[in-house]
Amino acid sequence: TWTQTLDLPNNRVDHASFAYRSPVTGKTFLYVIAGSARVEGSIDKKVHIAEIQPNGGVSNWRFSDGVNLPGRASFASVLYENGNDAYIYIIGGLGCQPKVHYAKIVDHNNGDLGPWVEAEYNLDGTITTGSCLGTDVVYSSAVVDGNTIYLIGGRKGGTYVNEVKWVDIQAN
Repeated sequence: TWTQTLDLPNNRVDHASFAYRSPVTGKTFLYVIAGSARVEGSIDKKVHIAEIQPNGGVSNWRFSDGVNLPGRASFASVLYENGNDAYIYIIGGLGCQPKVHYAKIVDHNNGDLGPWVEAEYNLDGTITTGSCLGTDVVYSSAVVDGNTIYLIGGRKGGTYVNEVKWVDIQAN
C-alpha cells in the first residue's frame, strides 16, 4: 500500500522530480523542480528539497536558496552524475523555451543547488539568448546514458513529434 508523507507546500503539475543520494554524505534528497502551481498558467520557478528519511518519509520541504529556475513547465529533465558531482538538466518547456539549463548540486549536507546556467546551444541549433523563435519543445522526455542525454518525442507548437535527439555532456 502507498504511505502518505509530508505534502509539498503547494499543488503542482508539469514539474520534474528526482531522488539523489550523495556519495559524500550518504544522505538522500528528493527534488521537485518548477512546474505549474495551483492554477493553470501559474509557472513556479522554485526548487523544493526534502531529505528522504530512513523510514521512507521526507523531512520538511524547503526551497534551495537563490536558485530559481527561469519560469518553466512541461519540460524534460535528467539527473547526471559524474563521480562526486551531480547536475540537474532542464530541457525545453512551456514559455518559449528551446533552451537547456543546468545546475550543480553543491551542498552534500543539505542538497542545495548552485545557480542555473544556460547551456551554450539551444535545442533549435541557435546560440541566441532571450528570443522566442516559436521552437518550444514541450512534453518530451529525456534519459541519460553515460555522458549522453537523449531527448525523445514531445510537441512543437501544436504538432506532436517523433524526434529523438542526443547530445554529449561536455566537461564544462
